[in-house]
Amino acid sequence: MPSNAPLWKGYSGLIETPKSGSFDYSDRITFVQEFEGTVSDVRIYASLHPRGSLYTIVGLTGAFFVEKTTVAPDRGGRATATTSYLYLGLTPPDEWSVTPFEINPALSRNELFSALTSHDLQLARAAFTSAQAKGQDSINNAIAGSTNAALTQLLVNKWLKGVETFYLAGLKYQWTQFLYSMAGIFLREGGYRETPGGPGVYPSGMTWLRQCDEVVWNNGIYRVTRTWVGGPSYDSGLWDPDIYPITPR
Repeated sequence: MPSNAPLWKGYSGLIETPKSGSFDYSDRITFVQEFEGTVSDVRIYASLHPRGSLYTIVGLTGAFFVEKTTVAPDRGGRATATTSYLYLGLTPPDEWSVTPFEINPALSRNELFSALTSHDLQLARAAFTSAQAKGQDSINNAIAGSTNAALTQLLVNKWLKGVETFYLAGLKYQWTQFLYSMAGIFLREGGYRETPGGPGVYPSGMTWLRQCDEVVWNNGIYRVTRTWVGGPSYDSGLWDPDIYPITPR
């Protein structure tokens, strides 16, 4: 035997190292196995344990998905293969979040101007767009004779100062579930009014629009995310009932 050839004592092929068999109990249970052997044997083992492959572990109950397998070469023609498995008997807990976003609607939709009628808004828009034009006096007279004259003129004055929108924050509520199977799970396309479901906490006094659901499959688990966007309930123009029904799609 050449002097530089590796000498394996007591076994042939792969052996399990003393560090093998560790568990990590967090959101998911991870089980790690580690084997040593020749580089060629370790590579063959690694090729049989790609990410996403399903295995049962001797002495353990349930199925395991391979998360990753790594090969670390060593001196003397040796190598170590480390395989990390995800246990399929436990899913992560549900997740939820509430994050703000800016709506910045038109100034006329501010609660200050909620008493204005469609006719009042037409007069205000006409007064703003036809300033210093022929017929301006007749528009001003029409505003002066309306029930909401002062409020209508206030809106026109703010437009003339360049104030056309105002800051208004909406909320995006998301609820994520982790599932082994999609059986009995109905996905929604969104586009309708609905109060959020799930375990989260969000402010009252808001109206909500359901958005399209999202599904991501990752190594044996489906991640289903449902999303709603909400705004203040006084602003009926956010989710127009003629456009956004209450019937799921």
